[in-house]
Amino acid sequence: PKFREMAKGKKTSFNLLAFFFPSAWVFSRKMYKLGALTATVEIVCSLLMRPFMIEFNRFAQNVGQTINPYQKVLNEMAKETSGWILLAAFFAGLVSTALAVLIGIFGDKLYYKHTVSKIKEIKETSDEVEDDIRSKGGVSVLLFVITFVAIEYILPNLIFSFL
Repeated sequence: PKFREMAKGKKTSFNLLAFFFPSAWVFSRKMYKLGALTATVEIVCSLLMRPFMIEFNRFAQNVGQTINPYQKVLNEMAKETSGWILLAAFFAGLVSTALAVLIGIFGDKLYYKHTVSKIKEIKETSDEVEDDIRSKGGVSVLLFVITFVAIEYILPNLIFSFL
């Protein structure tokens, strides 16, 4: 249904899965160049957030049971933490949110254009059009899971361990 609407000229729709998991969603649709770009942005944002999270956890250990412990931790951090850590975390959060919103809004349209382009390419170059469309198209749930685990857990930890 979404592709029919886009073929008629609809420019955007909102994809909740693409919003919450931008890189994993893009890779699962086999848009590898865009996936590499979004994954790089997500990893860089994760690395920029890491010092903030370390500081947050350090301050959180010293806060007892209060009505609003997060506010107290943030207040203490603002007094003692380096400004670049707070600025980097703010910037990373802003970029990460912008990426999620953009992929959530424009992801389906990008996927539609990618699909149309790939089908056109297969029709021009293949003798087995139906088989090639079936083998090269579709959605990969396995790629979604692998990308999610790699970007959220493995790569940021691996990269941060060398810094």
